[in-house]
Amino acid sequence: MERTRNNEAGYVEAFATWKESFSRIHGTLDTQRRLPVSKIQADYGVRVESKEELFAFVFALENYYALILHIFACKRLNGSTVPAGASVLNPAFFLKKGIANYDCDDIYKVYQADASCLHVLNLVIKEARSWATVTGDYDVIKKIFEALFPREVRHSMGEFYTPDWLAEYVVEQITAKDKIPHVRTYLDPTCGSGTFICCVVAKFVKENAEVLKNVYGMDINPLAVLAAKTNYLLACSDEFLEREKPVIIPIFTVDIADPTRYAPGLSGYDYSVCGQQITLPRRAYCYKEYRALLLASVGCQGGSLPADLASVAAQLEGADVSAVRRFMSQFAGLCLPQVDYVVGNPPWVNWEYLPADYKERTAHVWQYYELFDYKGMNSIFVKEDIAALVTYAAADKFLKQRGQLGFVIKETLFKSSKHGAGFRKFHLAPGNVDLNPFRVDDLTEFKPFPEVNNRTAILFLRKGEKVQYPTAYVRWLPHKKKTFNPYCSLSDVKHEFSFAELQASPVARNDPTSGWLTLGAGVVAQRYLGESAYKARTGVFSGGANGLFWVEVLGKSNGHIIVANLVEKARIKFRRVEAALEPEHVYPLMVGSELEAWATRYSRYIICPHTVASKMYPVDEEELEKTPKLLAYFNRFKKELEARKGFTSFDKAIHEKYFYALQRIGEYTFAPYKVAWRYICKRFTVAVIEAADDKILGRTPIIPNEKIIYVGLGNRDEAYYLCGVLSSTPVRDIVESYTVSIQVGPGTIEKLNIARFEADNELHMAISRACRKGHEASCKEKYMRDVDGLVSELYAKY
Repeated sequence: MERTRNNEAGYVEAFATWKESFSRIHGTLDTQRRLPVSKIQADYGVRVESKEELFAFVFALENYYALILHIFACKRLNGSTVPAGASVLNPAFFLKKGIANYDCDDIYKVYQADASCLHVLNLVIKEARSWATVTGDYDVIKKIFEALFPREVRHSMGEFYTPDWLAEYVVEQITAKDKIPHVRTYLDPTCGSGTFICCVVAKFVKENAEVLKNVYGMDINPLAVLAAKTNYLLACSDEFLEREKPVIIPIFTVDIADPTRYAPGLSGYDYSVCGQQITLPRRAYCYKEYRALLLASVGCQGGSLPADLASVAAQLEGADVSAVRRFMSQFAGLCLPQVDYVVGNPPWVNWEYLPADYKERTAHVWQYYELFDYKGMNSIFVKEDIAALVTYAAADKFLKQRGQLGFVIKETLFKSSKHGAGFRKFHLAPGNVDLNPFRVDDLTEFKPFPEVNNRTAILFLRKGEKVQYPTAYVRWLPHKKKTFNPYCSLSDVKHEFSFAELQASPVARNDPTSGWLTLGAGVVAQRYLGESAYKARTGVFSGGANGLFWVEVLGKSNGHIIVANLVEKARIKFRRVEAALEPEHVYPLMVGSELEAWATRYSRYIICPHTVASKMYPVDEEELEKTPKLLAYFNRFKKELEARKGFTSFDKAIHEKYFYALQRIGEYTFAPYKVAWRYICKRFTVAVIEAADDKILGRTPIIPNEKIIYVGLGNRDEAYYLCGVLSSTPVRDIVESYTVSIQVGPGTIEKLNIARFEADNELHMAISRACRKGHEASCKEKYMRDVDGLVSELYAKY
């Protein structure tokens, strides 16, 4: 009974330690997407009825995964045989085989002290003895991880590993002009299971058997590091392992953004080992010193140590073995050499989704690299991606001067107008060192990662070289296929594409950090760029209450209109009611899908208790009493309206005073003409929305929802002039070249050189007439060609 209680206490303590570490690395499992618990229960035959049980399920999976990794490593070193019992989990077993640092946290071994688990362990080992021998030709461990963990859990964890062919492409491209790439040094600072490390070894090992001594890996996730170490062992030849004994696998549990490295005011690096504080002098350390200290800590002779490290070795002698291993992994981050090539696929996680503790600990690191200001970090609108921080830290700390970096990252880091400005400085402020992004590959037309939709790009940059615009920008254009087997060959993938050779430059002439414009060589874009005389707005937003404000009109009776609220697909679940309302605050509503190029329609209505005079503030209740049926309608849903959460900090005060308020309202909302485009759309799709001659409401403005961006105007000729300019082929091509194509926001036209409409300007009027006729025509191509010619003539004068 005492042994059982001890085992239970060990499990509880290990689970708590694991959960804290897991949450610090990955968040809380539903940070980015809520998990389908019922599917997990059905697929795995487990009970998951609470968040704690979901964590326990993942903890069990990770323990089993760690066991499988140990078994693969054991088979590789032990003549394909696996000893019975828990020795397979003991670092001493691997040390006897000449591997000094094949180990993992003790939280993944807590069950080995449980007799009931030992029986299950031996059953797994018995089965493993029949497994085929695995070589390191590619990242085989990745397959095991993806088969073991549910896709939804991997998505929540952010654990989507790089396809082998994509890693091969990055390595091939970045070394293309190097005559001796096989003797260069390489680092993947967020290595995961080691895909890029395996790729480098496989590509160059035939030319240089010593390449295994030239590759390094780091990752914040200790389980990923164990996977990468396993892959490394699978890639090693018997001759290499025998010759290099004792082998230190050059892959370490390190956070590249470790805050202790970016605090220049401190006198040393502080670490806590089993409650004992160890302070290292703040000086440069080399990998040779690291090897010597690590070997000394595991009882091997590794050479002499300088006095300060000899003191550290003495302090570590009585410490817990697991704690010593953790310290040595952290210390590795200070000792790894600068390399010729940094390659990898850093995590793609927006600041807003990072665990709160991690945001707090690393805030000053973002400041250190001037990636965005402190006020921005406290904003709910910050979308900066941790891949930007990893890129800068890796280039700063681990890349040689003139060395090159190749990273798979988000395309939005180059194209977003709101985010990524700090990243696009391409300058390491602490050392006053420039970075030159000499090439970017755009993979947004297909899905390099088959299980997830994302906007993928590949950045290639050189350290110590000032950026030279325009930079090469290569767009991959698929012939047909949009997804590929992650394990297929690079040559097979490349045959499925043509490649458009474009050039990239900042869209704003006077702002080198502005989003990139990407066009073909020789395209004259600058005459179309500049400052717009027009300002765009976002359509009306209900704060999640579409199910109340959006209605269908059923008829008209005694001066009132009969409506029913549209509850389908509404974020807040309102009950459906029919009501007779005064028509004063009811308008036709247009949504994004109802706007096409030079064509619009509407099929629903919106209750908008605002006016041209009140703008962002709704009419007050005293005024609303003049429409008592509408006031009664709002009061019927007062509780739900007050509970709305979808308000910005600015609009929140308005909502608290007026529970029936809408957002993004101004006098432009009621303009009779609106030059509008879809916010979410692959192409820049523009049309004029004219006031409607509605059969129930009569002549009335149409109000767009938040999925439509527009410029409100009072002059019909001006509206069609502006629409014609924005619809022209050269302007559309330019807009699409500098926007994230699925998000064409209000700021899109601010970068365009658009003059204010002049009624006495013949070209302005000609553009307006052609555009209006195109809207009225069933066949629009002729008028689009006419507009293209007129707009080209207009801009030829600039």
